[in-house]
Amino acid sequence: MGKGKVAPGSQVINIASSKKAGSVTTALGFRGMGVLQLDEAFKGSGSLTIEGQEDIKVETIKPDWWPIEWFRDQQHTAVA
Repeated sequence: MGKGKVAPGSQVINIASSKKAGSVTTALGFRGMGVLQLDEAFKGSGSLTIEGQEDIKVETIKPDWWPIEWFRDQQHTAVA
């Protein structure tokens, strides 16, 4: 696999907590989509990466349709 390429099935990890945060479901070159655990995805910016390819940073994007209640619930969980 060349530098910057991510394969479907790659594991996303939170380097701050060393926990698995999710996995890549589809990828094209250096862009991809995946499924992430909310508690790990929104813990802190810049802490998600691809396991075995720590030079690749994973960016989480909250979609426009995301209900504000879901994000508030996550903020309370992260603080507790």
